[in-house]
Amino acid sequence: MERKINLSFWFFWGLSMLVSLVEAVTYSGFIIKHTGLNPLLTITPAIFLSLTLLVLNFVKKNKKSQKNDKALVFFSVFLLILYIVLKIVDRLTYANFVFSNLHIQPNNLLWPVLISFLSIVFVWFPRINFKKLLTSRSVLFLFVTSIIVFNIYRIYKMEWWAFQFIITHPQASYDDKMRRAVGPVFYNFTQFINTNTPEDSSILIPPQAFPWPQSGNEAFMRYFIHPRKMGNGKEYNPQTKLSDYDFIVLNWGETDSTEPPYTHSWPKFDVPAEGIIFMNADGTFGGEIKGNYYYKDYIDKKVWGLIIIKH
Repeated sequence: MERKINLSFWFFWGLSMLVSLVEAVTYSGFIIKHTGLNPLLTITPAIFLSLTLLVLNFVKKNKKSQKNDKALVFFSVFLLILYIVLKIVDRLTYANFVFSNLHIQPNNLLWPVLISFLSIVFVWFPRINFKKLLTSRSVLFLFVTSIIVFNIYRIYKMEWWAFQFIITHPQASYDDKMRRAVGPVFYNFTQFINTNTPEDSSILIPPQAFPWPQSGNEAFMRYFIHPRKMGNGKEYNPQTKLSDYDFIVLNWGETDSTEPPYTHSWPKFDVPAEGIIFMNADGTFGGEIKGNYYYKDYIDKKVWGLIIIKH
């Protein structure tokens, strides 16, 4: 029985390796499109059978050496290193660089990596002497190593995005770094506000919601346009006396996504104004007109700027 399970595992293991590698050098969905078969039909049995063998070997304390142990370890480590290298290359260049130039989908290598490591587990796990392991220094070493690896991974997740920009743009200016950190649209808009409003002015900003998660966040905005005073309005009304403010931002929204019931463009109400100052996409001055602001004139026009409130 065990021998049949073992043979079945290696059959599905080889088949799932083939399927995964084919999709890695083509595209996700290639197999099901051309054969009508879902790759999970090969991958799922391989995982299930590897776990079954793990249980059987552990219960029987089977410590017999496997001839293909070294091949399994080599194949697993090779695929894992290949996956990491390809992902780093994508990060250092641009998304889909590897696929565009090498025609390899790095993410599709994860299934072979997972199945290979499961193979190693069911081969090696039953051979472990847990009593000896728990009383050895290796446990402390493994614990410390796991903490270090985990923290390195967290740092990578948090900082790599910024770090790759730093190493690829060593001569970047402060403005370039800020555009990278908070987004070019938002940062350009804050600099436009600083250029076109006095430091002692009061500015009405949109509610804090998508599509204004940054420009509607008074505490976040303060970092960029201090010492100007701010207040939040509602989507369809100012929520306060306009006479308390000098300017109201003309803000399309810095994100493509929205948070229902909010939609792009603000303010969605008319404003008695002396005039409107417009901003170009790069944050530069885009012209000025005199007169009141009428929302109907700016629906879906994706405009940015400042409305000078009439007192």
